[in-house]
Amino acid sequence: MTELLGALGNLVSETKEYGRNILRLSEFAESRELTPEQVTVLRTNEGELVALGLKLGADLDGGIRLQASGVVGIARYVEGSKQLIVQVEPKIAEADVFRMLDAVYGLSPLSSRSVDIPVEKGTPTTLFLDFFLSQLRSFLQRSAFRGYRFAEVVEPGRIRGRPLVGQYLSGSASRGRAYEMPCRYVEFSPDVFEHQVLAYGLHVASGLIDLLSDPFREPLHARARELARLLPGVTLRRIDVRDIDAHRYSRLTENFRAIHKIARVLIGGYRTTLAPGSRVPFTSFGVNMGELFEQYVIALLRRAFPTNLVYQKPRLSHSVVPFGKTIELDGLLVGKLERAVVECKYKDISSQARDDGDEWIGDKIRSADLYQTIAYATHRAVTATSALIVYPAWSAAAPAVEWGDPTRDFGWVPGGKLPIPCYLVGINLSADCAALTSALASSVSRVVDLSTTSATSSSSSVKAS
Repeated sequence: MTELLGALGNLVSETKEYGRNILRLSEFAESRELTPEQVTVLRTNEGELVALGLKLGADLDGGIRLQASGVVGIARYVEGSKQLIVQVEPKIAEADVFRMLDAVYGLSPLSSRSVDIPVEKGTPTTLFLDFFLSQLRSFLQRSAFRGYRFAEVVEPGRIRGRPLVGQYLSGSASRGRAYEMPCRYVEFSPDVFEHQVLAYGLHVASGLIDLLSDPFREPLHARARELARLLPGVTLRRIDVRDIDAHRYSRLTENFRAIHKIARVLIGGYRTTLAPGSRVPFTSFGVNMGELFEQYVIALLRRAFPTNLVYQKPRLSHSVVPFGKTIELDGLLVGKLERAVVECKYKDISSQARDDGDEWIGDKIRSADLYQTIAYATHRAVTATSALIVYPAWSAAAPAVEWGDPTRDFGWVPGGKLPIPCYLVGINLSADCAALTSALASSVSRVVDLSTTSATSSSSSVKAS
């Protein structure tokens, strides 16, 4: 993984350019004024803009611009014979995106050889597709797996496997076809779920390669076709991420887990629809950076506090009576006497661009984030003694973990008369995961007492609060 991240890090200074048919912008950014043709295509597909979290906005002088949110990826919008490719790229380095994906999903290379990805492949989507194809090739070349399944067949004049007498009496014999005996037998075949995930992931990758610019499209297509020939006899069927998550691996299929994690990222972010009367489908691939950042922080905290972190969503969801609403925490650190709410916010607090109409507390904390976190901490089912608001530190020169002065003006610590301290925590996304885990373990322990208990053993006390 180190070689991969090193190569990706060289892309940080890449120049962003706008083209007539390819529109590139960074997350949370705004494009330049769109041409009338681009406006027509996007307004025709306005319902599909949500796939990348996009929206159209107007200037005071009437110009139309495209505004991006925290979703990065690529999408193709079609109107008649016109096509517009929109690429939303992360504000952070592409290496940092891969580092987060690796921590959450485990995308480390499947072989010990370094991964050679040319740095001129300029978008995260192109880089990830190249990475997926490389890893899939490495896996298929060294893994030959054939699973078994029960197959049923009717072959006139031939018995194969176990005769199905009941079906024979009610079917063939009753229709006067005594020579047709239904049989069931064990068939060893590559057409099993483990291979079907790879085939569908390759199908998704091929669809996304169509969206890339000319220098990269044909070479990647050639590699995808070559990989398809390594999966003969595998049925192409739609696979959902829930199918992958629910799959149970055996001793023989455990080696598929790593490559399935990589395919899951592709399948989870892929979307395609064909509008009535259209010949070219709408296609998109996106990664929600806010959700990825939350999962990344929770993955780091799980490593730092394996027995103290409540991270399962059902245990973090609580009702608000009598309004029929539900709150959902990002995480909860549980000690014997103390609990800390963890809320993750993928926002830029360093630039202080205060054009969103919201208020800020001091120089750092966005008021809405503070009020939300304190409200969650004081919920009757949570009763936290402190709260952590985790933001990304956008500067590569920042420490691995940086703490701001706590706000001590809201809420009450259970059983006491002191307000709940709310800490601002900055996570340097360019820092190594091991360094981040170590820094979090030491710094969080200084402000929250997490000794002599575990999140599992305290689950009943959380519910009883």
